[in-house]
Amino acid sequence: FVREIVDVNISVSNITYGENAIVTVKSNVDGEYLVYVGTEPILVTVVNGTGNVSVSNLNVGSYIVNVTVVDGNYCCI
Repeated sequence: FVREIVDVNISVSNITYGENAIVTVKSNVDGEYLVYVGTEPILVTVVNGTGNVSVSNLNVGSYIVNVTVVDGNYCCI
């Protein structure tokens, strides 16, 4: 069993306190991805190469955003 590689790119809008952050996931494989803003997982569906999610209630500060592909047949790079 060999996993296929998924090319994925994440971008996050820069916001002011009280605004929602928009996380955009771009990938060469459509499907479901888990985006982690800090430790909170959020499901994003990528269709035609792009998916978005709005993240609210963020406290002031910096956040690390990671993404994982849900389908076990693929591996993100």
